[in-house]
Amino acid sequence: MAATGNKFTEFVPDVESWDIYQERLEQHFTANGVEQDKIKVAVLLSSISSNTYRLLRDLCFPSAPKDKKFNDLGELLRQQFSASVSIWRERRQFYALHQGNGETVKEWYARVRSGAVTCKFGADLTRTLIDKFVCGLKAGKGLDRLCEEPETAPLEDLVALAGKVENVAMTSSVASSGSGNENGNPGINIISSAARPARQQRNEEEVRRSRNRSTRFEMPQSQTR
Repeated sequence: MAATGNKFTEFVPDVESWDIYQERLEQHFTANGVEQDKIKVAVLLSSISSNTYRLLRDLCFPSAPKDKKFNDLGELLRQQFSASVSIWRERRQFYALHQGNGETVKEWYARVRSGAVTCKFGADLTRTLIDKFVCGLKAGKGLDRLCEEPETAPLEDLVALAGKVENVAMTSSVASSGSGNENGNPGINIISSAARPARQQRNEEEVRRSRNRSTRFEMPQSQTR
């Protein structure tokens, strides 16, 4: 169901977490100028399946869901549909991240940002992202160049610099692979040079045989005048 007016897409627990859904729902309210809590509750209750509504109804008993505040309903649904997360496990996985072979700088940066979402780094988020982005880069010119930067360099500048080095390396690689002779085939000159002595030798043998045939059939000159 498309989001139009006071209608919104249905919440499907197997597709997205409640936290993500509620964020999108709140943006829907903002975009449509919905401010009254009563209307927010009505939109929410009409955007969940019958099974989810039945569960919410049981959680609200003896009150009815429509009599609850929007934030209260959201908290009840969050407790049911947002899986509990071990922060230490999430951080362990985050710190184990490394740029993969064939993974671009932009892809690596996006993966670092994504991995930090559930780690609750708080005020240390930016510093942690910088450390992981730089230290997790694969060995090469990009990492070498970033190691020349001060530790106070902004995250955005480091990402841009790494991307620039990557682009230069890719351009140089393409240029090198396309270099060669005029015809773009470096192997032709090599083959021709190797074949030239043998071809020249065959030509010389043909000339000698031709001369021998000419000498054999040449008429002797008369000795008398």
